Formats: sequence, C-alpha cells, structure tokens
Amino acid sequence: MNLQKFVYFQSATENNPSQIFINAAESKKEKDYTPAMTHIIKVITTALLLSQQKGHDNFDVHLNFPPEVNKKNLDVRFMFHLSKTLLQMFPNKLRFWYIYNPPRFFKIIWTTLKPMCDKELKQKVKIIKGQENIGVDEFNDNINIDESENMNQF
Repeated sequence: MNLQKFVYFQSATENNPSQIFINAAESKKEKDYTPAMTHIIKVITTALLLSQQKGHDNFDVHLNFPPEVNKKNLDVRFMFHLSKTLLQMFPNKLRFWYIYNPPRFFKIIWTTLKPMCDKELKQKVKIIKGQENIGVDEFNDNINIDESENMNQF
C-alpha cells in the first residue's frame, strides 16, 4: 500500500479548513494495518493543526472510489475500522465528508456505521455520484449504485 497516495492532505486556507483525501484505489488488503493507521492519524492530526493555525477547528474528508475498486482489492473491515476510529479520535472535527462514486458494497460499510452517527454527522456526509450531490439518507434508500461510473482522480 502506498500510504502517501492512499491518504494525504491539502493545507487550510483563510477561507477553508484542511482537506483530507483518501484514495480507496490505494487501499490494499494487508496483514498488518498498523503502519496505515499510524500514517492516517498523523496526516489527520497535522491537517487539523494546520486548520487551527488558520482559525478553523475542523477539516473536510474526500473519499474517492475509482472504478477499479471492488470487494476483492479493498478490505471492507479495514475501511469500517478506519471510519470508526476517526470518528472516535476526532469527534466534532469533521466539517464535511464527501464520498465520490461509492460502489455497491459501500452500503455495507454505511449500514454498519450509520447507527454510530448522530443526525448532525449524517448531515455532513455528501454522496457524489457523477454530477449528483445527495445526502446519505437518499443514497441509502433510493440510489442504485452503478460501479461503471467514475470521476476524475483528485
């Protein structure tokens, strides 16, 4: 797993907090996720500190699912564990969580995470499929995800 391509950030500006990018295509099944978790926590901590230096106390997360991502090359349990850990370690620091072109199996992750999310957090999650920007409830209830659509890389 190339950690620098998997999770990275863009520093905050005066108008916006730091932007954290997660490229699901770089997430590969591993025997030991300790280096990945260490890298991710370091990236988010650094991004948050840089946001705070610019007067923001939060950050945005952009999770991209390129078309080559599927259940065979992505560890769904790791993605769930990662999401759960970040929500616990950085409570109330997420401004928005953008999820681009989630594949069908993302519903498994979301169904498991949803009970841990309060209404405020659910409103911060934006599913972006093609040109659509929808909330998580509409995604969960009404959207049939087509894995063939994609978006440009970050």
